[in-house]
Amino acid sequence: MTGSNFRSIREHLELSVEQLADILRVSAHQIIAWEHGMSQIPSVYADRLFRFDRHGLCFFAPRS
Repeated sequence: MTGSNFRSIREHLELSVEQLADILRVSAHQIIAWEHGMSQIPSVYADRLFRFDRHGLCFFAPRS
């Protein structure tokens, strides 16, 4: 996934950089680095963003 793709999905979800950082438990600086191509996006985070886009926030809810 490219930084541009990552940002497009974040914007489609109507999330700020800070909100997505909180959800993924990374820093806002890291999100910005990924979106601007300064750092490679680890596949685990790309996968989480794809799943969030597909299934919504419930994907991240704790299971009982």
